[in-house]
Amino acid sequence: MKKKSIIALLMCLYFNFMYSQTPQEIIDTFFKAYQKNEPVKALDELYSHAPWLKEKNENIENLKVKFAELKTRDGEYYGYELLNEKNIKNTFVIYTYLVKHENSPLLFTFEFYKPNKDWTVYSFSYDYNFVGDMEKTAKDELFMMKK
Repeated sequence: MKKKSIIALLMCLYFNFMYSQTPQEIIDTFFKAYQKNEPVKALDELYSHAPWLKEKNENIENLKVKFAELKTRDGEYYGYELLNEKNIKNTFVIYTYLVKHENSPLLFTFEFYKPNKDWTVYSFSYDYNFVGDMEKTAKDELFMMKK
């Protein structure tokens, strides 16, 4: 009987820990799997913190297929750097990372929402077409300086 009580207590503690992680801890877990060339596992870990996404399972499955192809398309993974963090009253945060691959850089954007006491994943996206946007912004800034 004691053994069952201990197991139940450990399971409760595990669930409490799993769903009370900070956004940074969730992102760190994501990148650990991504670094091991396990992109689908990385997404599964990330979306385990988004219970409301269960209804959109088909969209997530499509994302997993595309996400798994990144290494083939973009080459070897070399790391990541935090570019920006926006925090709104410790309720909604957005992290943007530059993810370095052999053939091209990517932007990963993580959004988290804390409606009550636990953080949930609100959104995740990646972008490999951001370089064109940066070039346009740089040109626009240069044009404004000439005025």
